[in-house]
Amino acid sequence: MELQQDLQLAKNLQQMMLSNSITDHSISISGFYLPCQNLGGDFYKWEKVNENQYAIFIIDVMGHGISPSLLTMSLNAEIKSSINQGIINPVDVMCNLNNHMFDIIPEETNILRHYFTCIYLLVDTKLRKVDYINAGHPTFYQKDGNNIQAFESTTTPIGLLRFFDCEAHSFSYNKDCELLLYTDGLTDHLQRDLQPLMAGEQTLEQIKKFDYSQTNDDICVVSVLLKGI
Repeated sequence: MELQQDLQLAKNLQQMMLSNSITDHSISISGFYLPCQNLGGDFYKWEKVNENQYAIFIIDVMGHGISPSLLTMSLNAEIKSSINQGIINPVDVMCNLNNHMFDIIPEETNILRHYFTCIYLLVDTKLRKVDYINAGHPTFYQKDGNNIQAFESTTTPIGLLRFFDCEAHSFSYNKDCELLLYTDGLTDHLQRDLQPLMAGEQTLEQIKKFDYSQTNDDICVVSVLLKGI
């Protein structure tokens, strides 16, 4: 009974760290989270950095249960600390997270090495530009009018290699557009390509309507609506 209460408390804490939706004159960010067990390794986070910039993360820690859940809480704190210190450059942020993983689990220990996939977006609504790094995570999509563009992984997952090498990429937008980020639990469960879903309206609401009663993995989805000229 005590263990179940502890797990429920941990679940509540994990869900409390998920960011609330943001709706601003230039951007809207919302998410959908569904753990397959009491505790999971998926989470999302976003912060308004300043008047024009937003930091957006989606993360999938290897495995299920207590260990991945604890790591998500630690990563959440590390991300918040970095942003509070003004560290928002994608390369700096990702390298810091990789260093953090090796601080938690030093190379010389016998503890199973955990790693995670991650997409980090730094959105500048004034410049209408998105800088990003996709570290081993599933492809994310941009819908710009009738055009849908895919952005694949640009580097290795975080926590695998002590010396993490990555490069930021960027794209601009002029018209209103939508970005869709998700963890692999979504595509594994739906067994379908997500691009046709993006051809319609309100992609996140469409995704929420599917039956997830038999899912075998955590599911995490982030929708970002960017308002252009």
